[in-house]
Amino acid sequence: MKEIGKQELRDILCEVLAIPKLTPIIESQIHRFKMELGFTYKEIAQALVFYIEEKNGKYESMYGIGIVPNVMEEAREHFKRKKIQQEIQLKSIEKASKQTDIILNITKVKERKKAIVPIDMEKLDVE
Repeated sequence: MKEIGKQELRDILCEVLAIPKLTPIIESQIHRFKMELGFTYKEIAQALVFYIEEKNGKYESMYGIGIVPNVMEEAREHFKRKKIQQEIQLKSIEKASKQTDIILNITKVKERKKAIVPIDMEKLDVE
């Protein structure tokens, strides 16, 4: 995922938090996270998405997005693992596309005739 701008972050946060507009608390938290803690907008979005969607966290308006610094390291690890998994899958797809296809010709197996029941010669009436 490429870097995102502040407006894209706002859009993502509104969608994830299911709110129409960011509150002044959230706006100030974004500014503080960016300036004081050095987080990128992308990292802020990822941390919040991780908290809400992966950890089933709940948004409480009185705290804004104050949880972001607390889950940042865990979110970074989570998205790092996801990126590695995607790269492995892509390599697997590339490897599979280079292999030749195996085509099997299946012929119909003839059905066997019913087993012949032996005739008991002693039971036969001979005239």
